[in-house]
Amino acid sequence: MRRHLLAAAALAAIATPPAARDNSAYFGLEVGGLFVDETDIEDDDGDELVSIDHKTGVDGDMILGYDFGMFRAEAELGYKRSEHDEYTDDDGDSFDGDGRSSVYSGMINGMIDVGQDVSFYAGGGVGLAQITHVLDEGGPEPNGFRIRDRGAAWQLIAGVRAEVWQYFDVG
Repeated sequence: MRRHLLAAAALAAIATPPAARDNSAYFGLEVGGLFVDETDIEDDDGDELVSIDHKTGVDGDMILGYDFGMFRAEAELGYKRSEHDEYTDDDGDSFDGDGRSSVYSGMINGMIDVGQDVSFYAGGGVGLAQITHVLDEGGPEPNGFRIRDRGAAWQLIAGVRAEVWQYFDVG
């Protein structure tokens, strides 16, 4: 369960550093669409209980970093959220989803950055993440049935960015 949502969230969360310039610090706010792969919920024995199909969600991050020249290092705090579209039980029966999945994450990223006004970057990051699935928001527990998991997280990062203004980049 954790690997599916973390992998989808990591792929959707491509960092874009605003105004990263050689030998300087930078701060950024990012927002974008989140496309989550199907998430399988399993019991302790590994048997699939339900599969969650997600709607398009939102991904937002705050980053603080330093550009050393060709190498950049940054800290990232992220939040991702996606509503549930449909559930499929272990018998293959589908029904409308009434819930949401959310991820809070803290990552440390390192990237190689090539170029000035238009730049290409690639790298990765490691950190911690907490995933919460809320199924059937009108259910028996307050605000529905919750499944929560936390642990180590990783991400791959790649992108292109262009300077729009002296203090603002778009990527």
